[in-house]
Amino acid sequence: MSVIQAIKVKTSKISSKRQVTLPKSFLDQLLLDPGESIKIVINNGKIEISNPKQALKLKLQKLAGSVKPKTKSRLSLEDQLQEAIDSNYRNKAF
Repeated sequence: MSVIQAIKVKTSKISSKRQVTLPKSFLDQLLLDPGESIKIVINNGKIEISNPKQALKLKLQKLAGSVKPKTKSRLSLEDQLQEAIDSNYRNKAF
């Protein structure tokens, strides 16, 4: 069974400062809060907005279990991700 996601369309105006206000319902769907960063891509004349944290979460899920736990680790999330990538790269035979 396939899932069909409804497409939501709303209109926004560009302010004199070239700013656009995004509808709260769109931000809620992307799990974005005020002050957070977004990823913006222009693709075939269309602007695509996404939550960059979702891509990082997917990368982390793929690497789950590849980082050996350290007691009282002081590594940031980004450093842990890089460590996992480096570890996977070293373990691959070319």
